[in-house]
Amino acid sequence: WEAAMDACPDGWHLASDEEWTTLIKSLDPKADSNSITESFIAGGMLKATGIMEDGTGPWKSPNEGATNVSGFSAEAGGARYEDGTYIILGMHAIYWTSTEYDADSVWFRILDYGVPDIYRDHEGITKGMGISARCIMD
Repeated sequence: WEAAMDACPDGWHLASDEEWTTLIKSLDPKADSNSITESFIAGGMLKATGIMEDGTGPWKSPNEGATNVSGFSAEAGGARYEDGTYIILGMHAIYWTSTEYDADSVWFRILDYGVPDIYRDHEGITKGMGISARCIMD
C-alpha cells in the first residue's frame, strides 16, 4: 500500500474511497457504499471484455457481465502475498484506495470474474500485500 501511495506521477494520485464511490455511483446510481456488494452491475461496466481461454481478454471464463462501457478496462491482476506468491490471477481485480480504514487496513475494491458486481471491503488484504493501483488526475 505504501508503494501504491507513491506510485502515481506528478499531477496524479491514488484514488480515495470517496472517489471510487463517485465513479461507481456514476455507473450505477443505486449503488450502496454501505454494503460489501457496492453494486451488482458496475463491476461489469469496469471490466475489460474477453477471456483468457480463447485468447480474447485478461479474465478467466466466464468474465460475467463484462462490457467495459466505462472505458476503465480493469484486468484481473489478482494479488501478491508478502512472500511473493501470487493468487487469484485472472479471477479478481483488486484496487487500493488511499483511504485507511484503521492503522492496519485500507479500503479497497474487488471485481470478480464470475459476477458483474463490485465489492467494497477493508478485510482480507493487508498493507504489505500487492494489489492493483489506479491513479487519477488531481
